[in-house]
Amino acid sequence: MGTISELLSLLKWFMIKRTNTKPPLDRLRIVPRAMRMTSYHCPRRFRIIAHTAIASALLVTSYARAESLRFAVIGDYGDPGPNEEDVATLVRSWNPDLLITTGDNNYTGNIDANVGQYYHEFISPYVGSFGHGSETNRMFPSLGNHDWDEVLDCNGSSCSGPYLEYFTLPGNGRYYDFVAGPVHFFALDSDDREPDGNTSSSVQGRWLQNRLASSTARWKILYCHHPPYSSALHGSSLWMQWPFHAWGATAVLAGHDHTYERIIRDAIPYFVNGLGGRMIYSFRTPVDGSEVRYNDDYGAMVVQADETMMTFQFISRDGAIIDSYVINATPVETTSWGSIKAMYR
Repeated sequence: MGTISELLSLLKWFMIKRTNTKPPLDRLRIVPRAMRMTSYHCPRRFRIIAHTAIASALLVTSYARAESLRFAVIGDYGDPGPNEEDVATLVRSWNPDLLITTGDNNYTGNIDANVGQYYHEFISPYVGSFGHGSETNRMFPSLGNHDWDEVLDCNGSSCSGPYLEYFTLPGNGRYYDFVAGPVHFFALDSDDREPDGNTSSSVQGRWLQNRLASSTARWKILYCHHPPYSSALHGSSLWMQWPFHAWGATAVLAGHDHTYERIIRDAIPYFVNGLGGRMIYSFRTPVDGSEVRYNDDYGAMVVQADETMMTFQFISRDGAIIDSYVINATPVETTSWGSIKAMYR
């Protein structure tokens, strides 16, 4: 976007061009919101010309909105104890707008003790016994194999169980999408017990492809439990190596391996984030594209997104920044100051 002085010069050029009279620019007063080129005052006979200049100027390289969002990511955490408590304390310190999970929210026993005890302030409606919930739901988990193990039963595509009864989620609750700020989130069910399938050609896969194609969000974040690529104990989940980049994804987050790893494949980052509280795994031979691997301690991710960039960080429970990765948005250039003038010659 051009500067205010450039805009004024352009307005002056338009006014002289259309009226052949030097306009009283000293009477044109820029008010604070005009710093975003949305408000101005000028004599009535110059308003149409000024409107034309403003409308044309807005075609210049720009970002459409100024929304921002901070969200946290935890994985493989649903095992109560000091490790999960430390990670939850870390997450709360960031005051995120929302919280997503990469699965295994509920290992064994009571789901409220495993989840609500530490994260009840993100859940709505919260019906547990550990305090007050959120006014609106701010926790959006994905299903892990241990969530399925805890008696998740399906009759056709209709399923029930502790996970689906505890969380209030969009869609069918097993896989779904939602938009927050500049981010479109897609939670997938990567487990082979998913009745709609877990391959790229399945009902779930076709749903994702269509939803990504219709999304107009700046960023498109996919998350699930089984990692498409991983260098740790379980390794890569081949059935989840969908054409995410070709379909329009910005990044893919997963868990299952209790480590942190950043992998670049097909020009997008794949994150493994499974250090939410359960036992830590060891690494094996690094997969192609593996750039950062960490398994020294527990932790979580915090992601900051606006219309210009998205910053991913993994932070250990003692507050150390282990990894930081930035994706910059590519603005759409439609015209320039010179070409705006050329249109009116």
